[in-house]
Amino acid sequence: MYSTGATSPISLAVGDINKDSRLNVIVVSNDTGALNIPFGSFEGLENQVNYSADSSPYAVTIGDLNNDGTLGIIIANDNSNDILTSSNPYVVAIGDLNNDTRLDIVVANYHSDALSVLLGHGNGSFADENRYDTGFMPASIANGDFNNDTRLDTAVANCSGHDVTCSNSVSVAVVDLNNGTLVDIVVANSGSNDGSVLLGFVNIDFVNRTTITTGNGSKPRSFVIGDFNNDSRMDIVAANSGSNKIAIFIGYGNFTFLNPMTYATGFRPMSISPGDFNNDTQLDIVIANYDSESVSIFLGYGNGSFATQETYSTGSNSYLYFVTVGDYNNDAIQDIVVGNQGTNNLGIFLGYGKGTFLSIILYPTGYGSCPFSIVVGDFNNDRKSRFCRSQ
Repeated sequence: MYSTGATSPISLAVGDINKDSRLNVIVVSNDTGALNIPFGSFEGLENQVNYSADSSPYAVTIGDLNNDGTLGIIIANDNSNDILTSSNPYVVAIGDLNNDTRLDIVVANYHSDALSVLLGHGNGSFADENRYDTGFMPASIANGDFNNDTRLDTAVANCSGHDVTCSNSVSVAVVDLNNGTLVDIVVANSGSNDGSVLLGFVNIDFVNRTTITTGNGSKPRSFVIGDFNNDSRMDIVAANSGSNKIAIFIGYGNFTFLNPMTYATGFRPMSISPGDFNNDTQLDIVIANYDSESVSIFLGYGNGSFATQETYSTGSNSYLYFVTVGDYNNDAIQDIVVGNQGTNNLGIFLGYGKGTFLSIILYPTGYGSCPFSIVVGDFNNDRKSRFCRSQ
């Protein structure tokens, strides 16, 4: 564990900032307005370098902004309205939006209900914002070529909107659901108890939309997309925090879906991640159960159905918010990592490769840290996965 020296680190990104062929970790801290860069070594991370990021930085991303082969850092400061945007920049992303080979910036402004686009000059400076209205409280953005014209487009999830993405859209993802070579959009709508599936078409809007209903009071928090019945068509699994269930929507490959099969989880499932936990080449699922302080393992049969859950405790008052999957001890067997907000630690379940796991191993993240999200990478070039968490 490496201290950021700040009270509320809230977002992080990973990249080679000083061109030494070693990954660095960039962290922004909301309360202190600090930018922290722990420089990478082949043994892990060295002492950090700190910079002021002004008022309440909320998100960070990196890219080569002036075409010099060196990565730059972009920060959204929630309270100071920096990057010459509208009020409260909340989420930031980058991409070449005007096909001039220069990186541009896209910002979701949470409180002004707007999207800001700042076109890059290729020298590290940017034009004034172009402002586009969104729905209420844009909270997530994803870039993709939605109309197959080789130009990047942007999708926005509006947390309190009642537009095409329905009510309380908490996450947005882009994927080709119908094998049509065009990118489609999937949105989890917690407020309206459903998901929106919008099929991409050439040169027209996303006028065709399917709503997948997750049930009254279900409050879906996250979706995972994969081929769970081995028919080469994408399916959707929803984690429903209100009904304490997962719902499996088997896809026909034309952006329509069968009525969902449901399975009971623990209390208040918040996060979902796929993996193959018993090495049978079939997709399985792990769920983070916030209120019951456990993870649920669902082993897949490869036909769209799952075995009854097996649960593993994450500890009293752990209140885990996220879960992710990877091989963390380099044995070619998938393991599970959770972030326990209540007990301020990360937990690892090492897998046996038979669908079962060792008891949790805990790693403290610091008093009051409340780990919220995680990124995984090989930070010291030894071909072993390591993880960094944001708080």
